[in-house]
Amino acid sequence: SLGHANWLGLFYPEVAERGAKQDPASQQWSLAPDPHTLNTREPVAWERLRGAYEEVLAWFKPRLFHIGHDEVRWQTHLIPPELRGANDTIDGRAEQFAAWVGHLHGYLAERGVGMMMWTDMLTAGHNGGPPYQIARALPAIPRDTWMVNWSSSLAPLHTYELRSLGFEHVLEGNSEGLNLSGYWLHRNLFGGAERLRGAGLRLRGAAALGERRRRPRGTRMRLRRKPSRRTRRSRSTPDRARSLRFEKGSERRVSAASVVDRGLNLGEAFSGR
Repeated sequence: SLGHANWLGLFYPEVAERGAKQDPASQQWSLAPDPHTLNTREPVAWERLRGAYEEVLAWFKPRLFHIGHDEVRWQTHLIPPELRGANDTIDGRAEQFAAWVGHLHGYLAERGVGMMMWTDMLTAGHNGGPPYQIARALPAIPRDTWMVNWSSSLAPLHTYELRSLGFEHVLEGNSEGLNLSGYWLHRNLFGGAERLRGAGLRLRGAAALGERRRRPRGTRMRLRRKPSRRTRRSRSTPDRARSLRFEKGSERRVSAASVVDRGLNLGEAFSGR
């Protein structure tokens, strides 16, 4: 509803924010519409968006509605200063962000619907830093908003920050699990959610699940094929499912697809250490 708005901005150019494009030959920047970002200062943007909201609310009748608001990529800093208008400001984007969120919250509250949103723009450790400093808008966000934090690998204390500010509902996702290589680097080199525990904070969500099921020290994990009933006698079936098992202690098996959610150490699992 603010960033990732090309679904609306490409069809209705009048709702697009002012952006910039670079000429490949001259390397010069010039004004151009930015269909990926809504121009919330234009009334027509809300008129178009409200139509979509009303249709979704009428069809699904939800108790909660997620407004998005992740990865808002204004291009104001790319516009040459001599081409910027009165609203092409860098310093005022945090206030604009807060006002727009407040407007959407009021609209949904009037209809008895709770509001959810991503929080990466509200932490300087992820997308809320320079040049627009959107993290300054955090104190202005209504406290009954369902805050969905997917910044755990970049801003490990963000959930604690949200709760300390009085937000009633904080959901923590896991951006480190987007790819296995990133997960391995985060868990093995950067410590990941360990910094939360080191700060004396209680782990929640996937991180807490991983802590409860941590592999005992000194055990070794290996890949092992699990034959189906049909092919139990044949050890060469190519489509046999793979599973991970603990050699010491429990004989419990977990699927490879759930390794990330369980917080297991993939570096050791795939290196054989």
